[in-house]
Amino acid sequence: MQVIEFILSNWKNIVLAYVLIGFALFILTEIWWIWVIGMGCRNKEKFPEYYDDGEAVLGIALVVGAIIGLIAWVFWLLILIAIPFLMLMDWIQRTHPRLLGNMSEDIKERDNDRENN
Repeated sequence: MQVIEFILSNWKNIVLAYVLIGFALFILTEIWWIWVIGMGCRNKEKFPEYYDDGEAVLGIALVVGAIIGLIAWVFWLLILIAIPFLMLMDWIQRTHPRLLGNMSEDIKERDNDRENN
């Protein structure tokens, strides 16, 4: 119960920290992607015969990096939504087992079968 009280009293700070960590994840993904593009540019200087002179490739690489960063940030936020949902499903399973088809009893039976064999 102390954990729930802590979460309820500090939920704004917890959500803010989680969003800031997600934003930092996005920024670090972008920094990593720019480093990868820089490695490609250094290789282009060393081996110009293997690269074309098109500048559109750099723009496409930056757009792809932004898309990857946004997808990582969205997944980070979806985890925040998934955790309370999974906690709710666990509570429903424990308090009303018939709603979910007695899954907890099936798991107990499976564990007992494994122990007996």
